[in-house]
Amino acid sequence: MTGDGLTGDTSRSSSEPTPCLNDLSPQSRDLQNKETKSNQAKQAVKLVFKAFKNTVTSPGFIAMVLGFITACIEPLRSALFSAGGGLRFLGSAFESLGSSSASVGTLLVAASLVHQTSHAAHEGDDGTKKSDEVVDESEDNGATQRTVDLRDALERSRSSIIEFSSRS
Repeated sequence: MTGDGLTGDTSRSSSEPTPCLNDLSPQSRDLQNKETKSNQAKQAVKLVFKAFKNTVTSPGFIAMVLGFITACIEPLRSALFSAGGGLRFLGSAFESLGSSSASVGTLLVAASLVHQTSHAAHEGDDGTKKSDEVVDESEDNGATQRTVDLRDALERSRSSIIEFSSRS
């Protein structure tokens, strides 16, 4: 024993099993549960702050804040957007960029919805390489068949509507 009443050997022997959650006293289990909940809460707070930082630093959010500030400050607004304003050349450029944003956004959404295919180079029946055929990468051939069936049904519906309107 040492002078403070503790044994000098504080290391565990390798023959002693490490305690599991069931071997611990109720107070130890409560402490471990509190630590786990505390770590989960810290991770949740970090996740919220990271999402907030990503939102605030995104280009769209920054543009929205700058647009709001520009709209609130009348001298800046008139300098940028009124005829004869000192910064009219910048305001005109902003208007040109802004007028195309709806079209560009629509193109981006449409591009994200397109079924992906690739032009794969593969050997044909005669052993020559063919690269101009489109290879479908989807594994669900049933979805393709359903799309074709839907397209046929819509075409029949459209032709019947055209026939009905031509009779009137």
